[in-house]
Amino acid sequence: MMHGSSLPLPVEPNKPSAKYLASDIPITSSVDDKFGVGSYVDSLCNFIRNSSTPLTVAIQGEWGSGKTSFMRMIESQLCDKRIPDDSRFDAIWLETWNLFLESDQEDAAKKLFISLVSQLSDHFDKPSNEQSNQRAEGIKRSIKTISTVALNMLNVETESVDRLWNTVGLDGPAQSGRVSDVKKSLEQIIDTEVSTPNNGVTDKGFIIFVDDLDRLDPGMAVILLETMKNLFDIRNCVFVLAVDFDVVKLGITQKYGRDRINGRNVAQDFFDKIIQLPFNVPVSQYDVMPMITERLKAMRLLPDDWQYASLSQQIENIFLLTTNKNPRSIKNILNSLQIMVEMERRSSEVPAYRLMLLLLVAMHKAFPTTYSLLSQTVQPVDDWSPMLSTLFDDSPQGQRNRDRVRQLLAIYTDLYHECSTQDIPVDPLFGTVNIMGGHDNASSHVRYNGEKYDKTSQTQHKQGIKLIDDTDFSWLSGRRVLDVGCGNGRTTIEMWDENRDMIVSAIDLSDGQIKKAFENYDKHLTALDAARGTQGQGAPAYHGRINFRVEDAEQLSKRERYDMIFSNSALHWSRRPKRTYTKLFRALRPGGELAVHQGGADTYRGLHANARQAIANLGFEDKYPDDWAFPAFYPSKDEMANMLDSIGFERIDIEEVESEDPNPVVLTNAFAVASLIFYRTEAMSAAEYDALEREFKRLCAEHLDTYTNRLYIHAHKPQ
Repeated sequence: MMHGSSLPLPVEPNKPSAKYLASDIPITSSVDDKFGVGSYVDSLCNFIRNSSTPLTVAIQGEWGSGKTSFMRMIESQLCDKRIPDDSRFDAIWLETWNLFLESDQEDAAKKLFISLVSQLSDHFDKPSNEQSNQRAEGIKRSIKTISTVALNMLNVETESVDRLWNTVGLDGPAQSGRVSDVKKSLEQIIDTEVSTPNNGVTDKGFIIFVDDLDRLDPGMAVILLETMKNLFDIRNCVFVLAVDFDVVKLGITQKYGRDRINGRNVAQDFFDKIIQLPFNVPVSQYDVMPMITERLKAMRLLPDDWQYASLSQQIENIFLLTTNKNPRSIKNILNSLQIMVEMERRSSEVPAYRLMLLLLVAMHKAFPTTYSLLSQTVQPVDDWSPMLSTLFDDSPQGQRNRDRVRQLLAIYTDLYHECSTQDIPVDPLFGTVNIMGGHDNASSHVRYNGEKYDKTSQTQHKQGIKLIDDTDFSWLSGRRVLDVGCGNGRTTIEMWDENRDMIVSAIDLSDGQIKKAFENYDKHLTALDAARGTQGQGAPAYHGRINFRVEDAEQLSKRERYDMIFSNSALHWSRRPKRTYTKLFRALRPGGELAVHQGGADTYRGLHANARQAIANLGFEDKYPDDWAFPAFYPSKDEMANMLDSIGFERIDIEEVESEDPNPVVLTNAFAVASLIFYRTEAMSAAEYDALEREFKRLCAEHLDTYTNRLYIHAHKPQ
C-alpha cells in the first residue's frame, strides 16, 4: 500500500505552488469583486439608507456562498470612516465563529454579549471634558443593564454575569430591570447620541453585523435571534444577519419538537417576525468563469492558452455540477488541483487527461463516496443507474444530486474513452488524487437507512426497554440527560416518558436516523396532545423537551454538562472505546450517572460466522486488508468493569445477560440493517454488497446460532 508521505512532490524550481492558492478571506470592497455582484450590493445599500429603523436584513445562503463578503462590501459602502457623519453608519461586528467552537451555550452567550458591550462602549467612550466623561459613564451603566437583562434571558447565572462585566471594565454588581424599561433607556441614549452633532458618533445610526449564525447549534441561533430582537429592535439600529432559513427552521424544530403547530408554519412565522428583508445571496448569478480560468492558466492545467476557450464549456460544467457556484467550494477545488497539477507536471499534456484530473479532484471533493466507488472500477460501465440508486434516495435533494452525478459520470466516460484512444491510462490519476484524503474512509460508506432501520429495530428496542426498566429517572426533573446513539428515537421517547420534566439531548451519527427520530417524536407529541386535550392551544408544555441532532459521540467536547448519559445499542460501535467512555465521563456532572446497554463478548457470534462464510463463498476475501477486523467493541463483563474503573467511574454495576434469541428471522433482518453494513469495505461495490447481503440471509435461513450476550451497565461519576 502506498502512503502519501512516501511519494515526493515533483515541483518545478522557482514555481512555488502556494503562489496560486486562493485565500478564503472574505472580500471587503467592490474593488475585489471577482464575481460581478457589485450591483446587488449597491441596491441593498440604497435600501438600507432609505429605510426607516429599526430594520433587520437577513443575508441568506449556504455555507461558503459568500455571505460574509456581502456583509463586508455593505460595511465598505455604508460605514467607511471617510464617509461624513451625516451619511455614515457605525459598524459593530459580532462574529460567531468562536461561538461555534465553544460547545457550552452559556459560554457562547457570554462571548457574544461581551463583544457587543465592548464595542458599544467603545463607540460612546470619546470624552473631551468632564461633562462628556459623565455622559460616557452613564451610557456604560445603561449598556451594562440591558446586556445583563439579555444574559438573564439566556439563563446565564447572575454571578457569572457580574464576573464578565469586570472583564470589560464595568465594575459593580449587575442591575436588573424589565425588558421594556431597559430597551427604552437604550433607545433614548442612542437617539441622543445620534442626534448630537460633532460628538464623534454617527448621525445615521448603527449597523450590527452578526456573522456565521449558520455555524451555531440551530437552537442556540434561534435563542440569540429572539434575545437580540427583543432588546435591540430600536430606532437607529440596523441588524444585518448572516443566517439561512433552514437554520431557523431546524432551531424552531429543536425548541418545539416540530416546525408546524396547529397547521401554522412556526418557523416561517418566526422568520417573518424577526426579518424585514430576506436577501438571498445571488449565487446562481455569480460570473465565476473569469476567476476560474485565471487560476487554471496560472497553474498551467492546459499547456496552451487557446485550449481554455475551446474547452470552456466542459470546464464550466465540471465546476457547476460539483460546486453550484459556491465560492468556497470552488476555491477548495482549485487549491487541491494546484497541488495535483504540480504532481502530474511530467505526465501527459493531452487535454482530455488534464481535464480528467480536474474532474476527479472535483468529484473527490463534492461526491467522495461516488469517487471512491469509481476508483474501484475505473473503467466506465454501460449503465450507472444501479450504483446511483444505492447512493441517493428519492427525496428532492437526492434526485438533484443523482442527476448531477449522472452528468459527471457521462463526462468521465467521454474523457476516459478519449484518453483510451490515445493509449493514455487514467488509473494513475486516482493514485494521485487519493493522496488528498479528506474524508473518513473507515466509515464514509456506512449509511443507515432511517426508514428501513425503523421497521427492523425491534430487538434493539426491546433491549432498550430493559435498560429503561433498570434505571431510576425520578431524580432527573429539570436536569439534563444525553442519549448517545439515539437511532430512530423510539427508545429515547420511552425513556423521556419515565420523567417528562427531564431536558433530553439525543445524538446520532446518521442524519437519516435523526430525521426519523423527529418524525417519531412528532407523532408521540400529537398523541400526547390528543390525550391531554391540548389540541388547538398553541405549543403544549412538552414540546421541545427532546433535542435530536446529528453529532458524533467520539467528538463530544462538553464538560460537566449532563446529570445522566444514556445509551442503547450504540457504544459497541466506538472505534476508540476507552477514549469515548472517557469523554462521557468528562461530560457528566459530579455525581452523574451512566446507563448503557451494549454488546458483550461473543454476542451474535452465529451472525458474524455466517457473514464471514458468505464472504468466503463469494470469493470476496481480497476485499479486506490482511489485518481487517469487524469494527465493534464486545468486551467481557470484567473487561468492561476494569475499563470503567480505570477511567474514574465508581459504583459500577454490570449485568451480563446471555440468551438464545427466539426469533431468528427478526434477528437476521435486524443484523442485516444495523450491523452487516460494517462488513462493506471501500473496495466493495454496491452490487457486490447486495450479493453479500443475499448470501448472508440464505446462510442464516439454513442455520443460525442465535447466541447473544448483552451488558447492562450502570456507573457513577464521583461527587
